Amino acid sequence: PLRIYAERGLFFRSQEKTWNCLDLFLVTSSLVEVIFDIVNEISGQDLMNTSLSTARIIRILRVTRMIRILRIARIIRFVRALRTMLYSIMSTLKSVIWAMALLLMILFFFGIVLTQA
Repeated sequence: PLRIYAERGLFFRSQEKTWNCLDLFLVTSSLVEVIFDIVNEISGQDLMNTSLSTARIIRILRVTRMIRILRIARIIRFVRALRTMLYSIMSTLKSVIWAMALLLMILFFFGIVLTQA
């Protein structure tokens, strides 16, 4: 609901209208599920007993929402500068780990020497 208010008419007309509709469906289904849980707690009746499989289907649809994260990986592939920077960082991690190990060994050595003195 907040995104609909923020984007106004573009929510259903943008390039991501199918993802927006899926998000809207998932949010409303989550709200309905929460309302059913609250009503179940208050009244003591089991309203979701017959629609248990429906709740499972909705949860599976929530997992499909995470597919949107994979689209970010597709965008990163096209950004050459970012890819070069990430590759540089990943290739220097091995050297950084060995430098940290050497530093810890030096600290350990001097700690032992200074406590013996």
